[in-house]
Amino acid sequence: MRKYDFVRIERLKPEYIERNLGLAERGSVLSVDGDRVKVLFCSAYNAGDFAIAWIKTEDLSVVQVEHSSGFVKLADEFFEYAIAHEKEHQALCPIKFENVDFVEVMVDKPSYLKYGIKKGTRGYIAVSDARNFKTIVDFSGSDGVELPNEFMNLFDIDIRDLKKVDK
Repeated sequence: MRKYDFVRIERLKPEYIERNLGLAERGSVLSVDGDRVKVLFCSAYNAGDFAIAWIKTEDLSVVQVEHSSGFVKLADEFFEYAIAHEKEHQALCPIKFENVDFVEVMVDKPSYLKYGIKKGTRGYIAVSDARNFKTIVDFSGSDGVELPNEFMNLFDIDIRDLKKVDK
């Protein structure tokens, strides 16, 4: 294995699970050190989320090795950013919700409050995938929520600001 190779986890170990990495999780090799590989994993469910982890070579398989020069240039730019932020990206954010899960907002934020969305407001997950830690929540039927118009009842809410609740 070498830098830029796309790899996949083939054997799951407790230390990988602790980082919210799963079987068949894919990533890009940043560096190799003996029998360990430093891999950059990007979340398939939360665009913008990534984790850097050392993985034993015996636990990985190579998925793709050949890359265009354009890919290498882009990869180098992202790798540089990822390595600079490695300390805050030791694990992927856990996947917390599925479509139509009933959720409750746990915090008050000015960006939510201007629409009447406050701590305790409940809604449904409209799209379980997230972008930069934000998912779409449907607050139609929630008391106090000021919808911009009758067709706009969906809001981007940080997944870290939500908890799953029973109806």
